[in-house]
Amino acid sequence: GDGDPRSTILRTNLESAREVARQLRLRALGGIVVVDFIDMEDEEDQRELLDTLRELLRNDRSRARVFGVTHLGLVELTRKRARSDIRASFTRGCPFCGGTGVVPREESIAMSLKRFIRKVVLSGRPEALLIELHPTVASFVAESFLPLWEEEFGARLFLRQVPDSSWEKYRLEAQGSLEQVEHRIDLLEKRVAGSVVHRTDPS
Repeated sequence: GDGDPRSTILRTNLESAREVARQLRLRALGGIVVVDFIDMEDEEDQRELLDTLRELLRNDRSRARVFGVTHLGLVELTRKRARSDIRASFTRGCPFCGGTGVVPREESIAMSLKRFIRKVVLSGRPEALLIELHPTVASFVAESFLPLWEEEFGARLFLRQVPDSSWEKYRLEAQGSLEQVEHRIDLLEKRVAGSVVHRTDPS
């Protein structure tokens, strides 16, 4: 019955075995694993524990072998390491590259952005544009092209860094007169702490 210490120990060990099997899969553990169960004197109970553990691990994708119980109540088992399991536990698909492992270079995004700006300027002849994009790309464009593009398009260009922006995405946040765009920038800087906007020296 429940008051029998032997059955209580066996029941506790069987529950522990279920948790061990669950944790092995959950944590993608591999190699040699030693489990410290409560010591059981009865060989029949030891066999039941080992049989239960083997049954629990029988359908494991990573091949597992369960060895005997030592006199200290230790059970040794081996489980094949699964590289894909381990990687899946600690990584996820890249949100920028869609899992391909590559993203466009800054130069490539800059050329795409330039074509976009040309289209906007030709369609409406705005005096100024405010564009939002990834911080790294914004810094690259500001350092490499901003004064040249302003001269080429005859418009003031402002680049606002958006930390959670996708790597290759950009967005026209505002266009119009210089006064309108600068007013929009002021509003955004008040609303978003630490807002960084790249601009050329108006002098």
